[in-house]
Amino acid sequence: MWFDDPRLTYLKDIHRMTEGKFARFVYRAATGDLKREGVVSGQITPRWNLAYKPDFPRGARLYDVAKQKGWDPKRDVDWSRRIGRDQYAISEEVFLGLHLDLKGLVDEETLIRLSHEELVWTMSQILHGEQGALMLASQLINVHEDMDGKLFLASQAMDEARHIEAFTRYLDGSQIYNIDFGLKFVIDSFLSTDNWRKQAIGMLVMVEGFALGTFAVMKESCADPLLHDVLKLVMRDEGRHVGFGLDTIRSSLSELNEQERDEMEDYAFSLCRTVAFTQNGGGGFKDLHRLYWQHLGPKIRRQISYAELASMMASHPLMQDFNQIVFSENLLPNLNHLGLLTDRVRPRYEDLGLSVDQYFAA
Repeated sequence: MWFDDPRLTYLKDIHRMTEGKFARFVYRAATGDLKREGVVSGQITPRWNLAYKPDFPRGARLYDVAKQKGWDPKRDVDWSRRIGRDQYAISEEVFLGLHLDLKGLVDEETLIRLSHEELVWTMSQILHGEQGALMLASQLINVHEDMDGKLFLASQAMDEARHIEAFTRYLDGSQIYNIDFGLKFVIDSFLSTDNWRKQAIGMLVMVEGFALGTFAVMKESCADPLLHDVLKLVMRDEGRHVGFGLDTIRSSLSELNEQERDEMEDYAFSLCRTVAFTQNGGGGFKDLHRLYWQHLGPKIRRQISYAELASMMASHPLMQDFNQIVFSENLLPNLNHLGLLTDRVRPRYEDLGLSVDQYFAA
């Protein structure tokens, strides 16, 4: 096809995830409608379970844990512990703004303000992701055939509602940034597909796994004790969600033929490439680059171009360290557990700069 040109391989991912709606996606992206659109078309066929008998022991155990570990943002969080606006919101050791080669171009007051804006932007994306998880959990309740699974997914929907409440309260008084283009596209691709395995891989493994890795990084790097407390509670829930997703999907992948398994491998890789920060700029969250460009001030714009700044950010060791933590400690082990890391797709992950050697026999 026309997008076999190696310079355009990223379009293969878009084509794969839009499932025949490629032209409409391109039109929406070009007009800006992709981020503004509040309705996602899709077709899900609900599945009844009228037996009401124990049928998914792992789901039942996780459902019991969810009932016991429930927490209340109003009761269990001390909202007075927020950091002051005159302090860095992100630890100075890992705040990217302090480690770019911008000496003499940016004053400390600007960098402190940028650290708060980056944190608000990041939390805004997490908030949007939680709403996507809420909607998808609701869809998966319909298609999951095990009653124990339906009950757990109902508890996950409650978890996501609690996370939305907590993060909305954390962002109270701040501008909630619009959803990043890449994140909106990925979540829309889950919500609009009628393939429940893609939905489960996409949200329960990829997005929840990416979020869990991001939370782990933020919990260690944020300088705000309030956010540290909130993330600790949220991560307790997210671990259950990923565990359920792995158990649900792994048991079903054995039912697929070779072509269908290849499709799942390709789909998982496409998702990884969309959210990974790569040196060639092929993925990652582009709005973070724009945030830096906007808030670093006019002096920066007279010295370097936007493309140069974006390249500096994407290729910086801090961003590569973030990739390794999120992918190597969360997403890649999960994909390997599912059998979706194979020799067929191994070179693609290596091209992204992600180490997968440990998942293959010497």
